Amino acid sequence: DHRDLHSFPTRRSSDLQDFISEHFYNCTNNTLIGLSKMYIEDERFAKNIDKYEKGLTEFISQAIKIYCK
Repeated sequence: DHRDLHSFPTRRSSDLQDFISEHFYNCTNNTLIGLSKMYIEDERFAKNIDKYEKGLTEFISQAIKIYCK
């Protein structure tokens, strides 16, 4: 199931982290966790992300948290 967070490919979270570090700022695990919270708490992010699939924002946020454990 593509919604099983524990089978979510962790390389995707690390790719995001690497991209941010390379193009913007040093993206530590704590920074990435902060971004995952912002995606949920800021409705502008949630609206933009969820336009691709309802619930995607929550899924991404949880996947990042699992990756950063």
